[in-house]
Amino acid sequence: MAAAIQVQNLTKTYGSKTALEGLSLIIEPGQIFGFLGENGAGKTTTIKLLLGLIHPSAGEIQLFGCSLTRHRSQLMRRVGALVEAPSYYGHLTARQNLRILALMRGLPEATIGKALDTVGLGEVLDVKVNTFSHGMCQRLGIAMAILGEPELVILDEPTNGLDPSGIRSIRQLIKRLPEQFGTTVLVSSHLLVEVEQVATQIGILKQGALIFEGTLNRLREQVASFVQIQTQNPHLAAEILGSNGFEFNLEDGQVKVKASASEVDTLTRLMIAGDIPIQGIRAEAPHLEDLYFKLMGKDLP
Repeated sequence: MAAAIQVQNLTKTYGSKTALEGLSLIIEPGQIFGFLGENGAGKTTTIKLLLGLIHPSAGEIQLFGCSLTRHRSQLMRRVGALVEAPSYYGHLTARQNLRILALMRGLPEATIGKALDTVGLGEVLDVKVNTFSHGMCQRLGIAMAILGEPELVILDEPTNGLDPSGIRSIRQLIKRLPEQFGTTVLVSSHLLVEVEQVATQIGILKQGALIFEGTLNRLREQVASFVQIQTQNPHLAAEILGSNGFEFNLEDGQVKVKASASEVDTLTRLMIAGDIPIQGIRAEAPHLEDLYFKLMGKDLP
C-alpha cells in the first residue's frame, strides 16, 4: 500500500526568505503523525503545500502514491483539512454549513449528520453557528474536515484557544479517527503534551528544517534516561556505581545514575552487595517536552 503522504526535498522560499528547506518524510496509512515546531517553524507552510494551496519552490509531494501537482483535483476528494481556523457562515446552522460543503463534494445528505455526531454536535445541528462557543466552532471545523470520511485528515492547531475540557474532547476525537474510519491524521501543534498523547509518529521542525522523524520511543532513545537512588550514604553509593562503570551525579542527597529502567534491578543488586541501604529507587524517563527543548537547543522554561 502506498504511503498516505510522501514528501521529497520539499522547499518553499519567499524572495530571500526560506520558509521550508529540503523536507522529506513518509506518513504511512492509519498513522497519527504529530507535527511539532514553534510558531514560524514551517508547519502551516508544509500543510498548505500538502493541500496544493501554495506551490513548492522545489521538491515533490505524493499523496496515496500519486503526484499532487498532476492529480490535485482527484486527490483532494480523498483529503479533509482544517487549516489555521475554521471557515463557516455564522448566520447558517451547522447542518446548512456542512450541506454546502457536501454539495460541492458531491456527498450524500447522510454524511452530514454522521460528521456532526462524530464531533459531538449532533444535538445542535440546526442551531445557528454564530451562537456557538469557540470550542463548538473548532468541532464544526473538524466536522468539515472529516465530512465523507476522507482517507487523510490534516488538522492545523485543532486545539488552539480551547479550554482543558475542549482540548481533551478534540484529543479523544483525533485518536478515534484511525480506529473508527481507518483515517490517516496529520496534526500540527505547539502543545507538546497533546501530541505526546495522540501521535504514533512525530516530526519536529526547526526553522524550516525537519530535525527529527520517528516514534516517541525512538526520540526518547536520543536522550539518556536516569535512575534516581535515594540513600543515606550517597557518596559510598556513587563510589560503587563509578567502579562498575556507571555515570552519575549527586543531587540533593540523591544519586542520579545515567541508566535505563531495565537496569533498575542491576543497580539494586549493586547497592545490596555494597551494604548500601536504599530508601527509594525509580526510573526517570524523559518526557516529550524535555526532548523537544533539548533538540531545539533551549533550556526548559
